[in-house]
Amino acid sequence: IRQPDGRISHHVELKQDMSERKRAAEEIHRLAHFDPLTSLPNRSMLIERLTGLQARHQRSAESLNALLLLDLDRFTTFNDARGSEMGDRLLCAVALRLSECLGGQDLLVRVAADEFGIVLHGLSADAAAAGRRALVFAQQVAQALAQLHASTGIPLYRQGGDDQPLKGMGRAGTALHRAKHGGGARAAFFEQGMGEVAAQRFHLERDLRHAIGAQELRLYVQPQVDGRGEFTGGEAL
Repeated sequence: IRQPDGRISHHVELKQDMSERKRAAEEIHRLAHFDPLTSLPNRSMLIERLTGLQARHQRSAESLNALLLLDLDRFTTFNDARGSEMGDRLLCAVALRLSECLGGQDLLVRVAADEFGIVLHGLSADAAAAGRRALVFAQQVAQALAQLHASTGIPLYRQGGDDQPLKGMGRAGTALHRAKHGGGARAAFFEQGMGEVAAQRFHLERDLRHAIGAQELRLYVQPQVDGRGEFTGGEAL
């Protein structure tokens, strides 16, 4: 503050405490990117990591990566029998055991419910060698969760420019379904034909539902007519 003669007589400071705003921003980021139960990264973080792998592959050819999608067998039965609190404790214990299996660059996320995702980096440029390393890791995970039994779907992951992260997650889901269909407590690799078979099965089931629905209309509706032969309504058989 200057006096009439130009001399500075006082200074005025305006201060604002940013701590609360900073804490709020950090909490928003945590809720958007991390699972509140296990504190693991969530599905959005997995998509970000896979997107990063895609960008790196576009710049230069690199070793194959792997995406493991793991699901606990019969978790719903355990949760119903022991209660949701015990189910949450089990999921936290699984998260801890899985984190102990990771390498320095690997990523573990909780995708949803009892489903976890693991990204393994830089396995090998050779598909066969990368597959063996991914399988060895899956066996280590199975040993860590020996008493729980889990199924794992594994696609090898070297994305091209037209291969989006959600497609890689879809391949992992297809492989996981194959592992569960085989009896559970096992790992299954995604094969190129598996996606085509899944698409064919989807279209076949959709066509069958439509055909059955049309057949039910023909079988279960009997037209009613009056004495003059005019239509008066329908009656379900």
